[in-house]
Amino acid sequence: MSAPIVACVMLANGRAEMVARAERCFEAQTYQKCYMIRYDNHGQKSIGALRNEANAGGAIKPDIICHWDSDDWSHPNRIAEQVALLQSSGAECVGYHEMLFWLEPEKGSITVPVWEDRDAAKWIGPTKELQTSTAWLYRSSIPNYSAGTAMCYWRETWERHPFPDRSEGCDDLYWFNGRVKIESFSGFRPSTDRNHPLMIASIHGGNTCAKIAVGAREWTRVPEWDGYCRTAMKLEGI
Repeated sequence: MSAPIVACVMLANGRAEMVARAERCFEAQTYQKCYMIRYDNHGQKSIGALRNEANAGGAIKPDIICHWDSDDWSHPNRIAEQVALLQSSGAECVGYHEMLFWLEPEKGSITVPVWEDRDAAKWIGPTKELQTSTAWLYRSSIPNYSAGTAMCYWRETWERHPFPDRSEGCDDLYWFNGRVKIESFSGFRPSTDRNHPLMIASIHGGNTCAKIAVGAREWTRVPEWDGYCRTAMKLEGI
């Protein structure tokens, strides 16, 4: 079987330094048969509508579509590994249920919710201000759930199941609800000989959905990864 063509779709509106970092990650990919669709998401349209427009654009019809969020980081092997997983698993979509997040306050601090009971995940309402950049590990408790930023899927799958016209949960929650066969994996594998994360997602205060909940069972502070994330997520000129 010939290598499938992959379109990496980036919705971008401002944050030039983050966009440049995401583009550097794309240029460093080991997978050769891929190209980027950079779609300006300026305006009042929902994330779901923008994803549909971006996926439908371009003169080349890819075999596979890979989400390439402008504020996140991807390892050079990400596309190659996800394509291999998509082909070998028989799934319609692959992604990560476990991955690193880098909390980076933009204006001195960022406010996050605090949860009372880690097991029950009960929110007590108060918030906490975090003032320094910190690394967090997210593990979903939902089987075969993937974070939207980590999704990689066959174009035909999207054509059968376009995203709804909304922003929150437009991809991850919508597709998880039995509509698409998803196989999710760990994007964070420090115990292997590779010893590297495949993705690091950024939380910077302007995210549509991603929020760290201090004390919730899905979120674990991992200070031993602060240095790795700080280097990988460095912005030019900063």
